[in-house]
Amino acid sequence: MSQKEVIQKYFNIVVEGLRKQGWKRCLVEHRSVCGTNTTCAWSNDVPGMHCAIGHIIPKKRHAEVPFRLQNNWTAYQRDLYPEDLQKEMRKTADIQLDYLKKWQEIHDGKEVPEEMERRFREFAKEKGLSWPEEQS
Repeated sequence: MSQKEVIQKYFNIVVEGLRKQGWKRCLVEHRSVCGTNTTCAWSNDVPGMHCAIGHIIPKKRHAEVPFRLQNNWTAYQRDLYPEDLQKEMRKTADIQLDYLKKWQEIHDGKEVPEEMERRFREFAKEKGLSWPEEQS
């Protein structure tokens, strides 16, 4: 697979996953000494609900990493991803990480579902990616 094909494959997975959850952010509540906070997470208690890159991190890895470590820093560790994406990331790590970070940034920063979808469409257009058709 070429670099673009790998990017397209995982872009499709992210878009399809976010589409299925209505372009809503994956949020969890957690308590701290300052009170209760809501934050984005790879996954939450709602089946199938994930953040953008949470859709491409294998489910077994979600369970292996404690919630308190499920943040942007750990999400960009290559060993969390499927082998073909890891292989591609070893070749062009900066490009791959930039794409993953951008997908996550779009997810985390867009509370309005339509705005999140619009930003992902813009990203696809900017990078020459195809917009995945809805699967029935």
